[in-house]
Formats: sequence, C-alpha cells, structure tokens
Amino acid sequence: MSIFKNGKEKFENAMSAAAFAEAGEFETARQIAGKNKNAHKKVLVVLEGDDLGIRILNYALDLCERLGGQLEILHKQGPAKMEITKSKVWEEFMKKGEQVVCSSLEPSESLDDKLTEYGKTRRDILCVVLRIHLMETPDKKKEGKAWSPDWIMQKLNCPVMVYS
Repeated sequence: MSIFKNGKEKFENAMSAAAFAEAGEFETARQIAGKNKNAHKKVLVVLEGDDLGIRILNYALDLCERLGGQLEILHKQGPAKMEITKSKVWEEFMKKGEQVVCSSLEPSESLDDKLTEYGKTRRDILCVVLRIHLMETPDKKKEGKAWSPDWIMQKLNCPVMVYS
C-alpha cells in the first residue's frame, strides 16, 4: 500500500510542478519538483583542533540551503580537548537557529579512519568541506596518508570543497 501512496504523491508533485511551470511560475515549479530531494542529505564539514571560524560555518550553511541538505560537522579535538560547541564562534552561529549535527573525535582517534568508515557506512553525504591545511600535515605525509580531494572523493564518493 505504501508503494502506491508514495508513487501517487510523487505523481501529484510532478503534476503540480508542471502546472506552475505552464503558468510561468518557474521558481515555484523548481521548488515543488526538487522538494525534499536532498532533505536527508548532509554537507559534511571536517575540522581539526580549534579550527572553527564563522566564515566556514556560514559558507557551509549557504551551501546547505542551495543544495537542500543539512549541516554536519566532524571535529577532531586537539590536545587541549576543546569542544567547539562551547566556543564563542559556535554560540554566535547557533543564534541563527539552525539544526546542526556535531560529532567530536578524541585526540587519539583517527580522522582518516573515521572518514573511511563514513565512506563504507554512509550514503547521505552530499559533499565535504575542509581546510587545505588538513591535507598538508606532517603526520599524514609521514604515514603515507596524505589527503587530497581525490582521496576523500574516493573514500566518500562525493565532491570536496577545499578552503584556506
């Protein structure tokens, strides 16, 4: 029964979008046609240490709005074990009232391993946003695990945005 209901809803949405498009309301038609397409997808922002800036959060949030997804942050704590959710930048950002999922890794946990695990278990990631310095750390070069956008795209099967 749910298969028919789901199909009926999709058909109704398509017909509504077509009606708006015929009436010249192209933006409304696009919104209806693409409604909830990426509702459960995530824009993943990868941070390490105290690497939190309002610019990257605003950029990622804007990307979420354009793609229709939600924001998720994967944060590896530095030696000081600072929780980014307790920072002033985070408090300022959260005043916007956005829903954000934030996962923190302990300093002993591997960001490489976590991204590899995400690639194996998650299919809800639209794209990854990370700072360029994450690809240039001496630890990764020494271990032969130097990150690159290609490495991440291969692991997560999604586009990568790199910022500096």
